[in-house]
Amino acid sequence: MVFTPSKIFEQYIQNLLDKRTTTELLTIIIDNSDEESLRVSALIYYEKLGLNDSFFEILEQLVISDSDQTIRLFAIDMIRENFLHKAFPLINWAIQHENAYPCQVSLIKTLKEIQEDDVKHSLIKYLYHLSNESNLMKIGESYSKHKYKMVIKQLLKKELLNLTQNQLADIILNYLTILELSLSYQYLSYEINEELGVVTELNLSDLELETKGLPYGWKYNIESIEEITGLINLTRLIKLDLSNNNIRTIKDLMQMKHLEELNLSNNKISNDIEIEYLNNICSLQLIDLHDNAIAEKVTKSDFKPKVKVILKTYLQELEERFEKQILQS
Repeated sequence: MVFTPSKIFEQYIQNLLDKRTTTELLTIIIDNSDEESLRVSALIYYEKLGLNDSFFEILEQLVISDSDQTIRLFAIDMIRENFLHKAFPLINWAIQHENAYPCQVSLIKTLKEIQEDDVKHSLIKYLYHLSNESNLMKIGESYSKHKYKMVIKQLLKKELLNLTQNQLADIILNYLTILELSLSYQYLSYEINEELGVVTELNLSDLELETKGLPYGWKYNIESIEEITGLINLTRLIKLDLSNNNIRTIKDLMQMKHLEELNLSNNKISNDIEIEYLNNICSLQLIDLHDNAIAEKVTKSDFKPKVKVILKTYLQELEERFEKQILQS
């Protein structure tokens, strides 16, 4: 008979298995199963048995040596939620060795939450690690004088201990995110606040992805906000250009608390609910929606009074006036 994690836990609840046997069976699945979903499920049920040192040791080994990125990420998240008080030595080691972007982000977010004096030194050490030439070159030759390279080098010359733990973590999160995005989006461009080392402007307009197997000149536009890896980690973003894509919903942008200017022109936005999402971006001052279906259905009065809204280009407005004059003559 094949035991699934849910079946094992069910038998434990029914007192058909004792706790020791239950943990042993779940551990066998975690360590040996080829099915990622079963391993994740086993971890979830193990957590329900109650937290102890044995569970931490299992998670620790997964973070250190498991080959499955999803399992490592799940283990890091569980450690942050349940074992933050003893996580620092492990997280400090892992951040120097982890290469997968989602896991790197989770490790940095874990460090942000750990209240220990050594955390700032760990973040500064990691920033030096990231600033080496091989990492910086991933940004690509298309950006004049490697903007981020210069900013990082200038920051490293300053007294970084004057920066808060959160500020250091944000520099790293922004840096990692730009590196990750640059691997996918050939024509990505951005601007950085040189004092804080964070991205304040991002242009993902009319992008082409270099994808193997696609014909030369094939245009691949962004279909959804979710596919923009790490966008929500650019928490200090002020200007965002997503024009000339195929985006239908902007719900995920509601998390961007500092966003002031948003260009969504020439996309596929048509649903009325999108106006509610836009009105919930608290700092927004300028929205460009021209050449979206929704622009034909709404008026500027549907938005907050202080927000400048572009529903038509200047040329489109001139054409409309001209047509009206012809009809009236």
